[in-house]
Amino acid sequence: MGDAAIADGRLTRANTRYTTPTAVSHKRAILNLERDARRAVQPVMLPTEVEARLATTHLNAAQKRAVVAIVDAVDGVIGVQGLAGTDKTTMLASVRALAEERGYTIKAIAPYGAQVKNLQHEGFDGKTPMAFVKAKEKGIDDKTIVVLDEAGVMPTRLLERTLRMAHDAGARVVLVGDTGQTKAIEAGRPFAQLQRAGMATGALDEIIRQHDPTMHTARRPKRWRRSVTCENSRMTMRGGQRSRTTTWRCPPRNATTR
Repeated sequence: MGDAAIADGRLTRANTRYTTPTAVSHKRAILNLERDARRAVQPVMLPTEVEARLATTHLNAAQKRAVVAIVDAVDGVIGVQGLAGTDKTTMLASVRALAEERGYTIKAIAPYGAQVKNLQHEGFDGKTPMAFVKAKEKGIDDKTIVVLDEAGVMPTRLLERTLRMAHDAGARVVLVGDTGQTKAIEAGRPFAQLQRAGMATGALDEIIRQHDPTMHTARRPKRWRRSVTCENSRMTMRGGQRSRTTTWRCPPRNATTR
């Protein structure tokens, strides 16, 4: 059966694995949509303004840098790679507050119903990806920021449709998730592929839920513990011990540096 699918073109060899031409097409479309969105928008707010506004908040340094990176972005599609326990929702709530001051609206998308309910409980206009793409009225324009929560489990097919709809409406997209968590049920790992392709991506790795330094280290994937930082490394005290916290990292080594 597999040989027949290869022979008639329904399966295409990709390195040592096989994929469908349709899957390859979706992947290329996603990468092209992200690439076309680079340097395509103006910042919602300048860094100095954001930093002044956040100075009196309870956000930690990692969350503040993530907020700055999102509202100061000049790329229409960006990512935030966040470990579990870094309180991404609180960070996004600050993004929403600042964006709404400048006339922007936030549309939140999450893959599962429970996650959508959590976002709605925090005041976000939340939908599942399928509900979003099937809605007759998307309610998005060039003053909209579409936040894709748990982007690590977004399948290729749905992410392409979402990005295309945002692109056509002139909306910005922020993908928030963790490539180290559970993968998408459907085919594809587009969030990880976008990062490898050079999508502007920040990192939230200051874990809030654990207070034991050894637990913080254990929850970080090995690739994060070994990675080289661009900037913003600092020393913090955790449980009476000193540890290094890095909040904004370079793209992966094989990604385009911008």
